[in-house]
Amino acid sequence: MGVEGKEFPDVSFEGNSKYRGAPVTELGGRSFELLLDNGKQGALVFHSGMLLTWRPVGGKARTERYDCLKADEDTYFVNIEPKDYHPRTGIVLVMDLEQSLVTVLLSRQEVDGRYPDKVVNEFVFGAIRRPDGSVPVKRHGFTSDLVGCRIRWRYSDSFAVSHVYYDARYMRMPVPSREKDPERWEIFHKNPYDVTCSYVKIKKNIYFVSFIEDFTQTRGRVGSSLTLLMDISRLHDVGRSYGTWAGRWENYLFSAVGTWEEPTEEDLNPESPYRV
Repeated sequence: MGVEGKEFPDVSFEGNSKYRGAPVTELGGRSFELLLDNGKQGALVFHSGMLLTWRPVGGKARTERYDCLKADEDTYFVNIEPKDYHPRTGIVLVMDLEQSLVTVLLSRQEVDGRYPDKVVNEFVFGAIRRPDGSVPVKRHGFTSDLVGCRIRWRYSDSFAVSHVYYDARYMRMPVPSREKDPERWEIFHKNPYDVTCSYVKIKKNIYFVSFIEDFTQTRGRVGSSLTLLMDISRLHDVGRSYGTWAGRWENYLFSAVGTWEEPTEEDLNPESPYRV
């Protein structure tokens, strides 16, 4: 409720981050020993709600700023971009403290000679040593659980988008109705939003999903990598947009609320204009 005669400022936010929650700072003061499946291991020390240090075994420690949101009570989405690092690299850690597991997503630019802005993703699975010294045997892993699902995510008052998870390696946005939105219908028919996507199961109802807007190369530009940590039981997600937008680097966190939608036969058709 407003106060008569009181002027309130417009809400300002980055990209589609209007629904982003407050930063999560509760990892401050905690440390974890990570053992990654690529052979790297070390101590991850959260000094505060903003700074952490990675002390790899046999390597040099680095202290960086980080941002953090939560998908549920004990699953954290930690976002880091090492400063003065080449090639440009964005790092997301999914810290699953319930199962003592971690998944790392490395997103790099400046590695494709033809498209230096293109984002290339690499997933690394691993574990967190438990307080008793033991290490879990199980890992998070790629999944096809979401295939056949369609969820509409709302990121702000004025922006919502449907995601159709039609294949274990791809995702698309449905073609809008020609009658209701002829302009967008024409755009989507000329340049369908059909992108490469990776799906990782963290635990029951929690999924880590990342897709690269590589379809935009057909229009002479390269899109960002969007990464979501979603809770499909509560239908909300937290995530990160990383890449280049309007000629400038971007890296920001967002949140969204979702609603289930019934996919159409066209939504789940595996045919794509970009693949054989």
